[in-house]
Order: sequence, then structure tokens, then C-alpha cells
Amino acid sequence: YYARWVEEMQPWLQHPNPQTIVRLEREYSNCCAALAWSLTDEDGRTLGLQLAVSLYPFWKVRGYLSEGRQWLHSALTRCSDQRSVLVARAQACAAELARLQDDYTDAESRSKASLSLAQDVDDKAAIALSLIPLGWADYTRNNFTAARQRFEASLQLFRELANPGYIASVLHDLAYLAFVQGDYTEALMYYKEEL
Repeated sequence: YYARWVEEMQPWLQHPNPQTIVRLEREYSNCCAALAWSLTDEDGRTLGLQLAVSLYPFWKVRGYLSEGRQWLHSALTRCSDQRSVLVARAQACAAELARLQDDYTDAESRSKASLSLAQDVDDKAAIALSLIPLGWADYTRNNFTAARQRFEASLQLFRELANPGYIASVLHDLAYLAFVQGDYTEALMYYKEEL
């Protein structure tokens, strides 16, 4: 029930509003109970992973980064033998949460796993999301050219997917990258487009 309920809320979670967040916050303990059940029930493996991927935007918006990473890690461990779009997306979500906590080692490792699997199963969303932490890993090594290429590739895919939230997010990443390189004109261009 909760996996379907959270999945139905996905459009609102992608562009969160206070009412949606409050509603999910009220039901969050039940979602966690469903996640816990999925980790013990053999038939709940895929369902748990689906619920964890569906909760990713909530964890990101609310700042529940460590908790989200733990749930995703546990769910992925139970599905380690699967090669699917869902696993590719879960790895990408876990990578992005790790990146937000400046754990670039885990972020890069999970992003590479996600990217490889996403390319195998031809999932543009997982490819696009996995490129973001990889771009930031390049940035931390001062490889700005590679970071820019990854962000631009991610942006192109999110545009193809017509995902305005992620388009704005990647534009912000590109603007910041241009800014730290001293290209204020390009940074301003990206920042304006982000708005």
C-alpha cells in the first residue's frame, strides 16, 4: 500500500510543496515500517527498493540524507543479484545522497555502478542522475572539463525527459562551475536560465 501511495505522490515530490511534505511526514513512520518489513520478507525485496527510490526526493528535500542512504543501501543489498532499471535508479539515488554529504568515494562508486547498469538497460533517467555525482567527483579533483561534460550530458538527458526540477538543478551546477572558473558571464547565463 505505502509503496503505491508514495509512488502516486512522485509528481508532487519532484516539485515539493508544503502540503505534500507535511502529508508524507505524517505517514513517514508507516513508510519506514513498510521498508523494514521489505528487508525481512523474501517477497518484499523489489517492493522495498521501489519504496526507497520513491522516497528519495523526500529524503533529499527534508535533509534525511543519512537515513535515506541507509535505507537505499539495505534495499540494494537485498537486490544485489538484480540488473534492472529499478536497481540502476536506486544506485543513482544513493550516489546523489552520498554526494550531498560530501562522501565522494561512495558517490562515485555508486554512480559508476548506476551508469553502467543504466546504459545496459537503456534508462535515461538513471544515466542523467548518475552523471551528477560523477561530475562533482571530477570537480573535487579539479578536472573542470570532465565535470562540465558530465553536467552537460546530464542536462541534455533531463531536457529530453522534460524534467524541470533536475534541469534547474543541473543548470545550477553548471553555473557554479563557471563561477569558480571565473567565467561570470556564463555563470550568469546559467543562473538566469535556472530561474
